[in-house]
Amino acid sequence: LEALRRCGFNRLSMGVQDFDAKVQLAVHRIQPFEVTADLIAAARRLGFKSINIDLMYGLPYQSVESFAHTLTQGHALAPDRLALVHYAHVPWLKPAQKLIDQNARPDSQTKLAIFELAIEDFLVNNHPVVVKRQFGRDELHEEVKKVTDIAAFDEKFRLLFYPILLLLGLSQFESLIFLSQTLFG
Repeated sequence: LEALRRCGFNRLSMGVQDFDAKVQLAVHRIQPFEVTADLIAAARRLGFKSINIDLMYGLPYQSVESFAHTLTQGHALAPDRLALVHYAHVPWLKPAQKLIDQNARPDSQTKLAIFELAIEDFLVNNHPVVVKRQFGRDELHEEVKKVTDIAAFDEKFRLLFYPILLLLGLSQFESLIFLSQTLFG
């Protein structure tokens, strides 16, 4: 984080997905709350001006109750932005998803209930809708309101507001390829 900040980076986005240990284990993405809290605290001390947390619904073993707890923990970290993403099970594109237990994924009614809970929670906690699947209360929210033709794809949104975007982590590799092709032909 220190090296990124020294290079001029001032925004940080973390793909938390869910804080529930059972969910994290099922998707092979262990990121305890305490580690995330320490990282956010360090980013704040270093002067990062906008911190985003990505949450994902539709993951194995999620329930309305467990996701409500994830939302509570997410708010406790006081991020500037929250992104809500639906889990897309596409093992033909992402072979690692073949390891995920199909029977542990929530049914459609549960996913809808989790989505509705999250939307209500974000609005009650002053995280208004920014763009499709994103909720925030930072200065970028005001800028987005000025844009009349905002893209449905996160990649185009990022290109409009972040001329330089560094994506770290294997889960973002496909996006990195897409952005590179978009920016550099």
